[in-house]
Amino acid sequence: MFNTTRIGAALLAAALGGTAAAAGTSSLLVGYGEGTTLDPDFGRTWINGNTLEVIPPAYACGRRIYEADQLTWIAFTHDESGVNPDQTVDVWLPRSGCPYPSSIVIERNAGEKADYLPPNPYTFPLEYALLETFHGSRWIDKFGNTKPLSVPQLPYTIKTATFQGMPAQLGNLKAQLVDGALQPRAYVLAQQLQTDAAELSGDLSARVALRRRTDLPDREAALRFVEDAASAQLAAVDGQLAAATRYARAGQYAEAYRAADLALAAMNAATGYVGEAEGLIDTDDE
Repeated sequence: MFNTTRIGAALLAAALGGTAAAAGTSSLLVGYGEGTTLDPDFGRTWINGNTLEVIPPAYACGRRIYEADQLTWIAFTHDESGVNPDQTVDVWLPRSGCPYPSSIVIERNAGEKADYLPPNPYTFPLEYALLETFHGSRWIDKFGNTKPLSVPQLPYTIKTATFQGMPAQLGNLKAQLVDGALQPRAYVLAQQLQTDAAELSGDLSARVALRRRTDLPDREAALRFVEDAASAQLAAVDGQLAAATRYARAGQYAEAYRAADLALAAMNAATGYVGEAEGLIDTDDE
């Protein structure tokens, strides 16, 4: 499973994927709008800050944050107040048919109805609440379950060493592009990484096509959204690495560095989207 480094979502554009055992920091950013349930942005959340937009599955009423390390409330005045839950937390979003259809509720997992409420004077107007963890998160349904699939485990996953190692390799490329002794050969690495990105893109397309042979009504729209987004981001990685190769070969190292930096950002986004897709399919609780 892959995990994004920061997570978020929106009521109609939401979430991160990954298992509780996955490494790396993830976070859920839950927006409160202008502090009123009538505000159109009430309950808005984001993945990776506000860079990854996704659609929550139809069954989702909230998000389970495993072993939350930090919960911080941020007011529109930028004042902050935080606590350390140091336990699994459920974040309930205001959706019709859910336990709390008109308010955001953050409470302890395992049926403990001890809500985490923002302290005064931050109760309102709040801008958002930020929860952080090293253990990942999962969507939950109205019963607080992670909603396993109604069909056998699907043949959909991307766990190749190439995919997992690509961000570090892109970091190596950026380092070469600023090292005078290594710059003349940087285009070789850029060219190899472009080949790898193209292979990953083809691998993802094949796996997505295989996955889509099985329709999953309660999460199909959410899956298709992140699958398409992951494919688009991998295409962007390929394009930026092609540019980096051209620039590096021509000795335009500043331009090559910018292209490599954009490729890394796109790769991180692709990783986040793939992680969300995997989390929507491998839904066993941790």
